[in-house]
Amino acid sequence: MSATCDIEFENNPRKIIYAGQLLRGTVRLNLTENFNVRSVYVRIRGKAFASWNSVETKVEVNEDYLDKKMYFVGSRESTSKINLEAGVHNYTFEFMLPSNVPSSIEGKYGQIKYTVGVVLDVPLWTNKVFKEPFTLMKALNLNDYPSLREPLIGEKIKGVYPFCFGFFCPKTITITARAPVGGFLPRQTVNLEIHVQNQSSVDVYKFTVELIRLISYSREYKYCGCKSNYGKKEEKCLFSKTIDGCSGKEEKMFHLDVDIPATPPTEIAWSKGITVTYLIRITAFMPGLYKNRSLYLPITIGSYPFQDQTSHDDGVVQQ
Repeated sequence: MSATCDIEFENNPRKIIYAGQLLRGTVRLNLTENFNVRSVYVRIRGKAFASWNSVETKVEVNEDYLDKKMYFVGSRESTSKINLEAGVHNYTFEFMLPSNVPSSIEGKYGQIKYTVGVVLDVPLWTNKVFKEPFTLMKALNLNDYPSLREPLIGEKIKGVYPFCFGFFCPKTITITARAPVGGFLPRQTVNLEIHVQNQSSVDVYKFTVELIRLISYSREYKYCGCKSNYGKKEEKCLFSKTIDGCSGKEEKMFHLDVDIPATPPTEIAWSKGITVTYLIRITAFMPGLYKNRSLYLPITIGSYPFQDQTSHDDGVVQQ
């Protein structure tokens, strides 16, 4: 059988859909000859798959989030043959997407993927399937998390001498970073303040500021009443900038804008196997045998902005 199929989403050429919304579309099926089928249906699916090798075994993650069908010809119970005439067959479909599903994401070791597929159920033969992927975005409303309105502050105090341990070092470097809030949207800018107090005599020759997307994969196996947990992490740098260092016995203040690109929202709730988090990493590069120092500032990326902005007292988190 020679056939083509075009799947289009109503008023949505970019094929980006939010969880909890109604997905509508059209199907244009073109057959060059008559064909017998049991049914013709559209199927919407959302799945996660990941795979990596651990020391002991190959680990796989498989999760299903969404699987719905809508029949154009025939039904689930159809057993008799139905003749489809050659020519163009037009259909429409609509699905209400659930709100408790994770966003689409693609990483090195796995992905969360959503597709709309048109299936020709062929008796005594392999089904003919046409698929069209789309991007699903979880509707993460920053207003649902009041703590994200608070200024976000992180502080790291570390000794800069080799083989020295934190507060027991006679000379330290203190890095403090502040963002106005803890929640942002894609295409927004984080106005970052960085305060450095270098009480040592060792120069920091440069700092880097990075926005990191961290994808975490996890799988739990149960065997004979025992549990084994396997995990894998990958990070992708979405923004990076190098700024001046700080000489010994010097104190400096930096102001930097961190631009957030288009990226999926933070995901820690609806997927057990694949989670997505974001952080700003500030690294002080030290010379010679001195260990580089990094400060991590976790941020949340949502899809709906704050309705208003209010001021709050600052709170410092020690690292």
